[in-house]
Amino acid sequence: MEKRILGNTGIEVSRLGLGSLTMGALQKASSTETIKAVTRACFEKGINFVDGAELYNSYEVLKEMVKLNKDCVVASKSYAYDLPTAKKAFEEALRSIDRDYIDIFLMHEQESDLTIKGHHEALEYYLKMQKAGYVRSVGLSTHKVECVKATTKFSEIQVIHPLINHTGFGIFDGTLIDMENAIKSASDRGVGIYSMKIFGGGNLLHDRKKAVDYVLSKDYIHASMIGMQSIEEVDYNVALFEGGDVSNINAKLENKKVYIKDWCVRCSACVKACPQNAIELVNDKMVITEEKCLLCGYCGSACTELCIKMY
Repeated sequence: MEKRILGNTGIEVSRLGLGSLTMGALQKASSTETIKAVTRACFEKGINFVDGAELYNSYEVLKEMVKLNKDCVVASKSYAYDLPTAKKAFEEALRSIDRDYIDIFLMHEQESDLTIKGHHEALEYYLKMQKAGYVRSVGLSTHKVECVKATTKFSEIQVIHPLINHTGFGIFDGTLIDMENAIKSASDRGVGIYSMKIFGGGNLLHDRKKAVDYVLSKDYIHASMIGMQSIEEVDYNVALFEGGDVSNINAKLENKKVYIKDWCVRCSACVKACPQNAIELVNDKMVITEEKCLLCGYCGSACTELCIKMY
């Protein structure tokens, strides 16, 4: 598995990373045995980069990953916005993952220079932890072109985890070219880039090769994070990233969907949580626009009734 250095961070990562969201509680809620099997298959094939988040409720997944490879590169993220919430989130991550440092810690789902400024107290805390040796690099994740552009104003941002794929699916504040230009500009400044949603949350699975070829063709995308739930998926995606033959690999490629169970109380918390405006209340029923849905799991995390499922 080819590896790249994330910008000026000095952190070497495999171009294919393993996301924990799909095996975590918000989506598949995979068994410990499955988590270990999938993770072991990834590590054996040269993947050394794993990703999670406070929101995903997937720290137990990351903990199992670290048990299998204590030297893997771990990234996580939090919505913390000030010193108390940042301290609590960071300490929870260390404790839950059972590790004394985290390689990359990000401000989750930033939108613009205003949100970065609003979370800057948290960023300052992460930078303090970096100086103390508890984190190797800090930055942000985002779905927005505007936010990637805004990082020109913040030299403290060392890593960006942006949404990008070959169709531009999920980019609603600009075009694919806009996002490409913004990411390239950040990369040219030495910012590490690892992408999300290269399969558009499952909406682009009909042509995985084109999706993978796209990110591999962009030198400014140093790595891409993909959620995988089976050894067959690992074999398939690794083969694509290494230019191998996938014709004999029996990987399930069907799209996942979001399902809202009948005990929904229609509180609309999911509507407010969805960054893609993919959910709305219509005729006293929650309706999902699949063409907009990224399967990011944010709706499920906001649902106090636990009625939103993905599979």
